[in-house]
Amino acid sequence: MRKKNDINDMYEAEKAEYEAQKAPRVRSKALKQGSFVIIMTAVVLAVIVLINVIATTLYNKYPLSFDLTADQHFTITAENEEYIRNIVRPVTIYALSSETDYVTNLESMLSYQGYYGSVDSYALQTYEFLLTYAKLNSNIEVVFIDPDQPEMQDISQMYSDIAQSMNYCDLIVTSEFEINGQTISRHKLISTADFFETSTDYYGYYTTISGSNLESVLTSALYTVTSERTYYVGNIASHNTTNISNYATTLESNNYVVEEIDSLVTSDIDSKYDIIVLSAPTEDLSEDEINKIAAFLENGGSYGKSLIYIASSNQGELPNLEEFLYEWGYTFKTGTLYETSSGYHLSGRNTEVLSIAESNDILEVPSSYYYYASDYNKPILIESPNDGSYSVQSLVGFNDTTVIYPANAPSDWTSDNAETGDFVRVGMSTHTVYDGIDPMTSNVIAISSADFINNATVSSSYVYNLNLMLSLSNHLVGANDEITFTNKVIESETFSPTEANVNVVRWIFAIIVPIAVIVTGIVIFVRRKNL
Repeated sequence: MRKKNDINDMYEAEKAEYEAQKAPRVRSKALKQGSFVIIMTAVVLAVIVLINVIATTLYNKYPLSFDLTADQHFTITAENEEYIRNIVRPVTIYALSSETDYVTNLESMLSYQGYYGSVDSYALQTYEFLLTYAKLNSNIEVVFIDPDQPEMQDISQMYSDIAQSMNYCDLIVTSEFEINGQTISRHKLISTADFFETSTDYYGYYTTISGSNLESVLTSALYTVTSERTYYVGNIASHNTTNISNYATTLESNNYVVEEIDSLVTSDIDSKYDIIVLSAPTEDLSEDEINKIAAFLENGGSYGKSLIYIASSNQGELPNLEEFLYEWGYTFKTGTLYETSSGYHLSGRNTEVLSIAESNDILEVPSSYYYYASDYNKPILIESPNDGSYSVQSLVGFNDTTVIYPANAPSDWTSDNAETGDFVRVGMSTHTVYDGIDPMTSNVIAISSADFINNATVSSSYVYNLNLMLSLSNHLVGANDEITFTNKVIESETFSPTEANVNVVRWIFAIIVPIAVIVTGIVIFVRRKNL
């Protein structure tokens, strides 16, 4: 009995000794495994934090966000992006709201003003566009100023000429730089009313935001404040001329100042003007007024000036004016141009003539889907002037199926025997003289109808009337014509990714992320197994 107990005691003692020796090994292995888990967790957390810091830094500095909307509502066009990236002069854009409240404030203002249609989306789009401009170019800084804070007083004093017009969420685009030792300081106010394109219902009750013009007006403002010079256009407002508001608005968005010339009787035409416009006068000019236009074009022997003359079939006889224009190569006939081909006029209105917009020396037309449209076209023909220093060309013509509808056409008139001709919609005549071997030129442009700039369709993206007018104006003054503007339309609130966007998301979340997780899991499993 006693011997058996001794054996049991010995077994228990050996067991205790074995357990005592095993415990440190177990604790050591557990410690190693625990340490590895802690280290891996710390590494993963550190990597996540690092990625977050890098992503945040890059987001704040560069436009890395993905625009997943089908029509790229939040993306600046490639052409404008290239222009923005190449700006070398400093620009500060003051946005009149705190940054955190900018979207909310703009949305509230638009709603208060009675606008309908995706107001919240357009407000967000405006904010995103502002940030993108600053990310594209380090020379551009966006500064948010709360109008209720004291710093707003400094802004109001600095730009006192526009202080009374400032309002919440407006933008002030500013630039200051030196040219030949002279400090140039420019600024331009962009009202929230200029941010958007709007439309009103048939009864005039509801105004809906139909598109964003922000890319257009903001890039235009950048161009204006950073340009070395601004161009001046004088609109002759006497002699019962027609308005040029559409054309003027286009010019003012592209670094031009448009002013009215009230009379040619009391004073000469100011030489500051690069272009003067005479739009469809119904009263003839006197010889003295004609001489002042001629003197303006001669510019004291320096030339470099232009006249844009816009005609209309509603005009009566203008012998003095048309005699002057005849010297530049233009002949005017009475009546209205009439399109006999059904494919080139509006249904039931043969005098509203359409023609395909084609590229020329002035304008590059991107495709054959664009066209010109105008009504009340006066028949204009061109022929080589008697003076060889003048040259005239047709920039835009009419189809050979266009004829003249006589001013006093009888009720039984038909187009069968109507007068035809190589009629001009837009012509350009150039007078060239030489200073030694250096040419100096002035120009007279003739346009067949005031409806060319006033037609109800000129705002359509497929009607190229105003595109031609802007390109022509830029050509006349020697300005840059590389920027084009398009509005951004948010069709609905629904998310509609393109196929390319879907592929990006699919690769990131369906392939790249799972592979990364699997590889990480395998590495951890192998490491733990070998411990």
